[in-house]
Amino acid sequence: MNILIIYGSTLGKTARIAGLIASELRNFNHDVTIRNVTKANVKDFDEYDLIILGSSTWDDGMLQFDFRPFAETLKNTDLSKYKFLIFCLGSEKYPHPFYAGKKLEEVVLRSGGKIISEVFNIDLDHDDEETLRDNEVIEWVSVINTKL
Repeated sequence: MNILIIYGSTLGKTARIAGLIASELRNFNHDVTIRNVTKANVKDFDEYDLIILGSSTWDDGMLQFDFRPFAETLKNTDLSKYKFLIFCLGSEKYPHPFYAGKKLEEVVLRSGGKIISEVFNIDLDHDDEETLRDNEVIEWVSVINTKL
């Protein structure tokens, strides 16, 4: 399967998780392209069987800064022929820890996209050790692989 991962990352944690997801998917023999959202283009979607979107949640439940304009582009795009997965970093220390994932899910569904599994929320505060949730990510990829 040909997979595109698009992520928005401010402190590097979402980028690292996106890289881990890509690495694990490659272990299952998928072709994976990983792209920062600032370099992503919806015109490229036709080249992929699956698009994975990843963002952290900021402030009082907002998408990561770089992801905001791309989400607006997605709102104005017919996504009905595409399949998606979404992962979201957030911290349960805050009132709306995983709103970014919920927001991306809303945008994709309203634009006709098909989400093949529920949003994967990763509870990882900016002060947490980087590898704290790696095993959860690896397990998620393993489960997702059975759905591909």
